[in-house]
Amino acid sequence: MKKLTLFFLVVALSLGVGLAVVYAATSGSGTQDITGNITGTLTITAPSAFSTWETSKMTIGDNESANQGILVCSNTTYGIKIRPDSVDIHGVYDGYMRQDTTGTPGSGYTTTHLQNALQWKEESGSYAALDYNATNGGEVGTGLAVTPDAGTTTNVKFKQAINYGDEVLASGKWKLVATYLADQSW
Repeated sequence: MKKLTLFFLVVALSLGVGLAVVYAATSGSGTQDITGNITGTLTITAPSAFSTWETSKMTIGDNESANQGILVCSNTTYGIKIRPDSVDIHGVYDGYMRQDTTGTPGSGYTTTHLQNALQWKEESGSYAALDYNATNGGEVGTGLAVTPDAGTTTNVKFKQAINYGDEVLASGKWKLVATYLADQSW
């Protein structure tokens, strides 16, 4: 019997069968890298129509608006510019309020304009002509910081100087449409 047991042991070892107890794996682990990029996203909410000067009328001297809030939400730096729709005979955005006979932005304007260009300023800044073609004209800011989720409001004011030479219109109104531009490349 010893010979037979020895024989089976030799056969088992030669066939690669071990006598050790083998257990199956009951757990494991692995890793996965999860990566991504975020798309630059920007939204702007421009102030609503400003008609105070139409209902309350402008008077001789400086007429200043209340703060006009520009709300921007951006997940990267951005800039804001203001551009008037009013252009001179050479196609230059000059910032003058013109006589509007139709109420349609950019059309229906006559060549008649007020003697002084509309001026603007950031809430705590100094007034400057709303001349989009000048160096930094209409530039509210560049490289502005990433906003919180609720956004950041930047306030601007407008000022229109009225002189005795500015005509009271029998029909139509003095008008300029300000376009607020925001861009993440500024």
